[in-house]
Amino acid sequence: MKKTLNIILAVSAFFAFTACGNPNQSADDAAKQAEVQKQVDELKEQVSKLKDEQDGVEHVQVAKTEVKTEIKTDTSIETKPVEPVQTNGIALQIENIVKMTGLEIKTEEKVVVKDTTSIVIDTPKDQSNISGDAVTFTGTISAGATKIVAKSSADNDPYTLQSFKAGSKKFTYKAALAFKNLKVGKNTFEFTAYFKDGTTKTATVTINYSK
Repeated sequence: MKKTLNIILAVSAFFAFTACGNPNQSADDAAKQAEVQKQVDELKEQVSKLKDEQDGVEHVQVAKTEVKTEIKTDTSIETKPVEPVQTNGIALQIENIVKMTGLEIKTEEKVVVKDTTSIVIDTPKDQSNISGDAVTFTGTISAGATKIVAKSSADNDPYTLQSFKAGSKKFTYKAALAFKNLKVGKNTFEFTAYFKDGTTKTATVTINYSK
């Protein structure tokens, strides 16, 4: 812009110089004036170009913007650490996991009914050595028995004790060569008790018999 003003000032000076010329000037002066006029025309043309170039340029002022980012963290959520349970063993470790996870374990209680039915051979003892005409067996049985069946390895024929009464807690049984439920040598006797609830219990004893 400053350069353009200087050129315009120069052009004005030339115009002023030519305007002051003498109309009765010589041929040399006329030639000089023509030369000056030419230079003035060239200056005018340069001024016109400069003006066109200046008018075609747009001065845009770029505004600087500053972008600020702000990150906010939400600290409203409070976390509570889970306190470990001091435990030992697998069962206690499971208890610890249940407490931490909030699980609920349901256990079923099973009622165990103790079996009270039994039959025991009191005499003779197992593997006893016995001699004589007969062998007498005695035993104890729990309440509720309805009958007792004996079976000997000598004849393998089941026999229901006739002397036993239902509900009794004691019983006896005799074996002899004459009854064919005893033999010389090894003999095994099996006593089976039957109870009111349908259960059965068996006791076995082995003896070595000699005359």
